[in-house]
Amino acid sequence: MGDGVLLGELERRETAIRERVAELRVQVSELSDQLDTFEEMLSQVEIARKVVRTVEPERSGTTRPKSEAKSNLTRSQ
Repeated sequence: MGDGVLLGELERRETAIRERVAELRVQVSELSDQLDTFEEMLSQVEIARKVVRTVEPERSGTTRPKSEAKSNLTRSQ
């Protein structure tokens, strides 16, 4: 294989690799955007779960409303 042929082959490979690198960078950027979106969604769901856990005991009656607690306090005195 002559030097010209070898250099031509190396240039062809380099071009192909550069194109693939560019494609992969685009994919990485797209995946990074998707990751950001899903991380934000996860954060919102975690916050919602915490709110529901805070509110749910009040709705299920496991904690007494303040008015009921006050009426029990005045009866015991």
